[in-house]
Amino acid sequence: METPTPVTPKPPAQVRHEPPAPPPVRLDPFARFHRIEDYARTAPRSAEKDVKTLAKYLTRYCQGDEQKALAIFAWITSHIKYDDYGAEHDDQLPEQGADSVLARHQGVCDGYSTLFYELALAAGLRPAYLTGYVKFWDEKVVTQDDRHAWNAVYWRNQWHLLDATWAEGYLDEGPRTYPPPYFDVDPEKMIASHLPDDPEWQLRGRNQMTRAEFDDQCLREPEFFDLGLELLDTTSYRMEFDRECTIRLKAPPELYMEAILERNGKDLPSECVLLNRRGDMRAIEVRPPKAGQYTLSIWAGSQSKQQHVLTYHLESLRSAETMPPYPTSYNRYQIQAALLHEPLQGVLKKGRRHFHLTVPGARQVYVRCGLKVVPLSKNGDEFEGDCFVEPGEVAVEMETEGEGLLPSLAGGTRHILLSFESR
Repeated sequence: METPTPVTPKPPAQVRHEPPAPPPVRLDPFARFHRIEDYARTAPRSAEKDVKTLAKYLTRYCQGDEQKALAIFAWITSHIKYDDYGAEHDDQLPEQGADSVLARHQGVCDGYSTLFYELALAAGLRPAYLTGYVKFWDEKVVTQDDRHAWNAVYWRNQWHLLDATWAEGYLDEGPRTYPPPYFDVDPEKMIASHLPDDPEWQLRGRNQMTRAEFDDQCLREPEFFDLGLELLDTTSYRMEFDRECTIRLKAPPELYMEAILERNGKDLPSECVLLNRRGDMRAIEVRPPKAGQYTLSIWAGSQSKQQHVLTYHLESLRSAETMPPYPTSYNRYQIQAALLHEPLQGVLKKGRRHFHLTVPGARQVYVRCGLKVVPLSKNGDEFEGDCFVEPGEVAVEMETEGEGLLPSLAGGTRHILLSFESR
């Protein structure tokens, strides 16, 4: 009897576990420009023999006129310091020629702009030296002291505006963007702060601004343009009105905004202002408590962080004491693009009151007065109805299916939109 040949069992098939795919690499589309900035910022002192030598060094690896202009701009803004003393003492201000500014690493706007112009010429660019007036963000009146100099440079068949003086030190500030501050500035953004002596250099075609219009325009900060804001009908920084006024803007729907009314440097209660939103349209309703002069500061950004973008100087000619302030509005009112039709007074008299709101996306809207909760009739996004209000706080709440502030007996969640005081 033959001895069976032992059979060696085959090892189980190996299960191949593929490693997880690496996260996609997000390439910086402006990496090339940032390398040019770094190259310019770290230029050795030996490259500063003269204007021609420095221009040749800075543009050695540049591809195209835009990159050449950026390299020169980055070097000037990271190496030339503003001469504060010379700016305040004209009789002691050193000569502002390109060679002098290059040697001292210091200058005023004339020196910054002259040095950029000469370096750009030496690099084979087509630059322009511009002079005119500038308007600062906290300034009401433009005077002779507000004279300034900046530049334009030509590439890709058109002129581009820049201001190396105002961009000084930008490479040392925060995360980088492209274009950097005050480089290749959109003409509509530039005219908010820079008015050239020659109107043609506004680069706005036939829509040229006069000196009077420049002086009178409202105070828009750079972030106003960066965040995609646009004025619709109120361009003057001064507004006179009887008891209340409205400022209309266009803004991206996701942008959160706040407005603060001040008098004599003190913030007034938030009930003096009501922000309404409809898609990308914003209406800022202002109702000062009495006649007088006020400052309105408008902020924009995310819910957690806003930036100052716009300032108006307001004058109420007549007292609004007969018109109580607006109700207090909460974040959800703006996020939901709610619109209050009535009542528009934050202080209500005891008795029957009619409520009417538009609240897109709400499942239900309620009026809460003490322990009493009254649902408003729903017609699409419109909610309307009467409620008898007792003395105390009156709140308008909306109900949604998402997460909110107050649990609802109906299974959704409640968000407070507005609150009133009843007397």
